[in-house]
Amino acid sequence: MKKIILFISFFLFNIFMLGQEKIYTSQEVDSLPRFKGNYILYLSQNIEIKPKTDSIDYYNMCGSGYTLLKFIVNKEGKVSNIEINPCPDAIKKCSNLEEVFLKSEWYPAIKNGEKVNSYYITKIYDLFMEY
Repeated sequence: MKKIILFISFFLFNIFMLGQEKIYTSQEVDSLPRFKGNYILYLSQNIEIKPKTDSIDYYNMCGSGYTLLKFIVNKEGKVSNIEINPCPDAIKKCSNLEEVFLKSEWYPAIKNGEKVNSYYITKIYDLFMEY
């Protein structure tokens, strides 16, 4: 009975692991993901920054002057699993920030000549500055 349970557990574990593709870090790939097109132009044309209000001081709320984004670029060049740091409140200032990155198109990372899933980290500066 123990052998049957062990076999079934091993079998289910292998099925689960086959469905999970590795997500590589920047140190593990030969070339990082790259944005298709002009990254700065794309962001400046698509991020909607809400006007400053007296009730919310976004810059002091976050304190850094930049927003750090970490996300996955998959083999097809699509973005998923976006994390916004150090200021998750960036969403309050830029309501479409996550949507802009989800719609963006990238060239995927390359490892050993193959397209792979990988993490990508980028900073967006001056998100909270008023001009």
